[in-house]
Amino acid sequence: MPETIGERLFKIREACGDSRRDPETLDDFAERVRKKTGKAYNPVTLSLLERMKRKWQVVDVEAFAAVDPLNRGRLWLAGWTDSGEGEKHIPDARRKPTTGPTSSEKGA
Repeated sequence: MPETIGERLFKIREACGDSRRDPETLDDFAERVRKKTGKAYNPVTLSLLERMKRKWQVVDVEAFAAVDPLNRGRLWLAGWTDSGEGEKHIPDARRKPTTGPTSSEKGA
């Protein structure tokens, strides 16, 4: 079963902690997010988000992805990719491959 966004948030908090067995406390993590993004979270809200008991918003994904020391990116946190390699491997949808001659080649 794929990880939930709450489980991925916990992984970010683990990465911010001293070791795999010692994730950063909710209080310290809330302070880290506030310092980096200016968005204030309280420990109860963080706990609810981790346990999927509170509705996630786009601003939440942006805030927590910004403090991830492993830089896995917003798409990974949101569950849109399993790679955990950030967003650099996601192709830019605005760049479409050309299938025929370009406009300058048509006149040649």
